[in-house]
Amino acid sequence: MFVQSEEFIAAHGGKLGDISIYGQESNYTTWRLAKMTSNLAVFEHTVEEVMQVLQYAEENLTNPKSVFHAMITSLRREGFSVADIVTTRGTLDGFFERYGIIRRSTPRYTKEFQIDEVILQKAIEEETHYPRQRALEKDINSIRSIYELRRDKRPYRLEDAVAILVTTNSLLAYGAYKYGQQHETSREVSTVITDFSLANVAWLKAPMASPDLPRLELIADCYATMEPSTKLWNRYIEEIDRLKERGGITPADHDVLKLSLIARDELMNLTLGSDKAFAFETVSEILERVKAELVREKDSQLQDERARRFETQSRVEALKDRQAAFQKRLDFFASRVGSIAQWGVFVILLVIISGGLFIASGFLGDQGSNSFWVVWVFRGLAVLSVVWGVVDAMWGLSIKRLAEKCGLWCERKTLTFLLQFFDIDSNQIKTSG
Repeated sequence: MFVQSEEFIAAHGGKLGDISIYGQESNYTTWRLAKMTSNLAVFEHTVEEVMQVLQYAEENLTNPKSVFHAMITSLRREGFSVADIVTTRGTLDGFFERYGIIRRSTPRYTKEFQIDEVILQKAIEEETHYPRQRALEKDINSIRSIYELRRDKRPYRLEDAVAILVTTNSLLAYGAYKYGQQHETSREVSTVITDFSLANVAWLKAPMASPDLPRLELIADCYATMEPSTKLWNRYIEEIDRLKERGGITPADHDVLKLSLIARDELMNLTLGSDKAFAFETVSEILERVKAELVREKDSQLQDERARRFETQSRVEALKDRQAAFQKRLDFFASRVGSIAQWGVFVILLVIISGGLFIASGFLGDQGSNSFWVVWVFRGLAVLSVVWGVVDAMWGLSIKRLAEKCGLWCERKTLTFLLQFFDIDSNQIKTSG
């Protein structure tokens, strides 16, 4: 079973594995067919066409003038970005491999199995119009390849068809069917069939293989009815163009009516898809509704922005509170270390100075020890006590004050070490000293 529609690949590239509905059919049915009936394959010339279509989508997704392209409209509605399309192009082989799609070389031309492509082209052009000649040529090549693979066989059942081209283009399928009925041997089973028709046949033959298929097809049909027909859309475009030329609407309003997806939805809401229900007043009403909806969307965005800003501010305040609490713990710990250091220095100095005073007063003499070093230590303490007394008298450097300075020094050093250890900016923390 060969996939013809390039939209089948393009539509699924951004959300692999999802049940996605695009245009007027559900391509999800083709996935089910691969499990219910046969293997999926894709011709190399179709892969080339897929790459060209993805390239076109990549270049025109953000182009306002591409509003008429159904695939571009669908991609925009589903929220695809240019990056998504670029990713799809780069991972196309992985896409085929993941879903078991075989890439098959386009069959060569064999004289005995060659069809009249000119007659086939006329049969197709009687049913549908191709805006691009290259797309028509590739479809003809795909149909010709199916005849080549069948090799003059006349299948009476779908299971015996050897190869069949699955497409989302019902007019192409009908044109190929008429050609086969009139000129070739594919009277029983056509070379081309729509995914919708093939899904129905496959489901009737094996309904338990995909019990939810009818429900999905119903969803797809409902989705298709929500999109304006080509006739209705063209009439709508002609009317807004005429109003723009006459000055009935501004260029900005014209762009909104033409490019906004909301305008398409409102067109269907007001006309229910009937071009007969379209009138002059319809455009004005659509414009009012679109503007109102845009205002609501803007208000909603502002509310969301306010909510996000409030949430951010709340988080910032919570972080500040946690930082302030952590700062208090650091200050408290550093303060305790400084206090311990202060009392330690005070006690040590007090002992030294007191001992020196005792020695200087003659309380301890040289006879107290026969050790040379002990004697000189005692004398040194005595000298230190005298010097300390002079310094204290002249500059007021008492034991208490020196101990306080040492305590503050230890507190700052401890806090600096903690800040570096926890990787905290020192400018955000104030020392208690």
